Amino acid sequence: MNVNKFMLAKVIGEILRLQNKLGICGYSEKTIYGLLNGIEPAIDEFFSVEAITQGQVKAVIDVLNPYHLDKEKLSKFKGFYDIEHDLENQGIDRWQAIKILTYLYNNRQFQEVIDKMDSSYSPTECRTFHIDDFEK
Repeated sequence: MNVNKFMLAKVIGEILRLQNKLGICGYSEKTIYGLLNGIEPAIDEFFSVEAITQGQVKAVIDVLNPYHLDKEKLSKFKGFYDIEHDLENQGIDRWQAIKILTYLYNNRQFQEVIDKMDSSYSPTECRTFHIDDFEK
């Protein structure tokens, strides 16, 4: 394992351990332990970050825009399941969509459309898109 990666993992592990003791950490004790003790799968998992591209954000905007612009279409919108296939056709999986919808919602974009996702016509993880306290 790269020494720099190992040292960075230990430092981040210590920060997360302190945050965990303060009750403001969003990472599991397993992750913290893995970072602190140089457990490579835990370190690799922690550092694996897939960037959301500008094209992916635009694809989600393109899917939401018709509902945002047409009040009649918005009134018929029931939840995430209404757009899931359109997102998949644009190459956006559910987890990418969650990140993008959270970003847009907290940027005060498409809030009226996104608020309608808080329904039984959405999976649990796609109902609200507020930023968690530990991510603020």
